[in-house]
Amino acid sequence: MRILISFLIGLFAFFYLGELFHRAFKIRIHSLIGLLLLLLGFLTGFFGRQYVYPPLDTLLATFLLGCGFGLTSYNLLSRRYLISEQIELKFIRRHETLFERFFEILPGALTWIVLTSPFWLSFTLPFAVAYLLIIADVYWLFSSIKNALFIYLGYRKIEWVTKQPWLQKLKADFPITWENYYHLVLIPTYKESLTVLAPAFDAIASCNYPKQKIFLAIGFEEREQKQNPPKIKEAVEYLKQHSKKIVGVFTTIHPFGLQGEVPGPGSNRNWMIRNAVKELSKRNILPEQVLVTTLDADFVIHHEFLAGALHKYLSTPLQIRDKRT
Repeated sequence: MRILISFLIGLFAFFYLGELFHRAFKIRIHSLIGLLLLLLGFLTGFFGRQYVYPPLDTLLATFLLGCGFGLTSYNLLSRRYLISEQIELKFIRRHETLFERFFEILPGALTWIVLTSPFWLSFTLPFAVAYLLIIADVYWLFSSIKNALFIYLGYRKIEWVTKQPWLQKLKADFPITWENYYHLVLIPTYKESLTVLAPAFDAIASCNYPKQKIFLAIGFEEREQKQNPPKIKEAVEYLKQHSKKIVGVFTTIHPFGLQGEVPGPGSNRNWMIRNAVKELSKRNILPEQVLVTTLDADFVIHHEFLAGALHKYLSTPLQIRDKRT
């Protein structure tokens, strides 16, 4: 148990020490130091008894191994390489098949090792099995408590968000800026009936937001048009009847089999965006003035969703906002 604790102390201490140095002093502790600590840990384990009395030599060796493993893991996770990015990338590309096979085997191998460890460890290190079971129980206990706590906090936050008058907040916090923006809602659809689509259309048209600021784009697929023309005609007719509730409705038919495209909602959205940009430019609306929201065909938005989304966007610092968009 003491060996395990000394290893974990070194592991977590140097893992977070690397992050602390990077945040506080803008200095990265090179992974070579981690590799040297690993080597020092092995040397201490083999030759430490000549200089340190047992069991301190074992505890010191496992602590150094934990330090080296923690620092090396931090650098590998944060920088994605150990010593030289170019050399390691060339090596991986040269042995790409071998690495792919190794990482395919790794999850299954680790799973079987963990599942069978209580059996074979009980013959070799029975006390280790007991400690591992206790650690696993404690871990799952705290994990369950954490998950339950975050579920509760998330539910309370959802309740709070849905009760906020986001349009009023938008007008109060950004009295001039918010009027410069339009909403474009994209809904790609394939084989969804009007029973599914109608509630999504109606929710957008009836949301608490100025209707002259809302555009709706519906993207059908050419494959479906050939298979079931009446269904698409029915949906288009329904949209025409309700198109006056918002400033504009764009409908597109995404061609099937375009070169370089993978059939699916992503390529359909791309086709819809291209058409929407042309339609918006005819109305002298710049792309920078449009907040795009893409929804599934069965997604029914909250009546304050559009106002809340724009409020969140404008509340985000400009530097982060520009980076993400």
